Amino acid sequence: MEKDEFIEFLCQRRPQCNARSAKTHWYTLIKIYKLYKKSEQTKLPKTSRWVKRNLLEKFEDFTPTKKRNFISTLVVYLRITKATKSKIAWFCDQMYQVVKKIRKHHREFGNQRTERQKRLWIAPEHLEKFYKESVKTAQEFLNLRRKLVRYENFEVRDSLMVIIHNNPHNPPPRNDWATAVFSESAEGDDEQTKVYRVKTRWFVGIYGKTKKARGQSKIPLKAPFSTLLAKYIKKNKLKFGDRLFTNNSGNPFTASSYGAHIRAIFKKRFGIAAGTSMLRVMYISNKYKMLPQILRDLEMDAKTMMHNSETSREHYLKHL
Repeated sequence: MEKDEFIEFLCQRRPQCNARSAKTHWYTLIKIYKLYKKSEQTKLPKTSRWVKRNLLEKFEDFTPTKKRNFISTLVVYLRITKATKSKIAWFCDQMYQVVKKIRKHHREFGNQRTERQKRLWIAPEHLEKFYKESVKTAQEFLNLRRKLVRYENFEVRDSLMVIIHNNPHNPPPRNDWATAVFSESAEGDDEQTKVYRVKTRWFVGIYGKTKKARGQSKIPLKAPFSTLLAKYIKKNKLKFGDRLFTNNSGNPFTASSYGAHIRAIFKKRFGIAAGTSMLRVMYISNKYKMLPQILRDLEMDAKTMMHNSETSREHYLKHL
């Protein structure tokens, strides 16, 4: 199966399928199949007979999260190709064992930075300086009374991306802005990220990975970003339905290429390829740096008082 054929094949067999997750499963399966075949094969068989238990041996050096994601994709593939119930159950159990290890690790070490996070960490004062520089760069170009040349538009686009994902005053999103379109409203049949205005206020409507539980999140955009965004849309004469950001070739970003572009921006500035996930970790860690210790103390006090920390928060902790 080629990619488009696989996506159609998957969505015919899964009632709640969406193209984005189907595409992710496709790329993951191709990686797995390449490990199995030890070749650059880019087609998938329509049957899952090639998926054997010893295939998981090739995942041994993966991080637990990557291993979980790969096995999860295999489970989806086994189900849509109608593998035997015992085979599906065995792979489900393997995934569950990995999930248990991840949860145990999070309970014990979740508040500690990994070695990779330590390598990618950027001091908060440097992040704030980069944010201010990006605001200034965008303001200078957008205030020019002429059409921007190509490289100037790239500078403005990258500055706006930095403001979106590295704003000390607003929580950073995931890669959902990759598909952002200028829209008349938040409504629509598709699940694209929509940037729209209600009177004088700007909002972004994002479905994101929590869409099943939360639906669309409508988030107000604050100044100076909202002001810069309005000027950017006007300067580029964007119409309803136009993509907000495109790559240097003028093509729409995918979530993957958008994330890679963010990493390239931070690599150029700091020599550190920090992506959107890492920027979210740094934002929360910097803003609530005392919270992990407070939560640990709360749990110890709760044990001494012979109840759990949830009881402490709900019954004993009061606003003063």
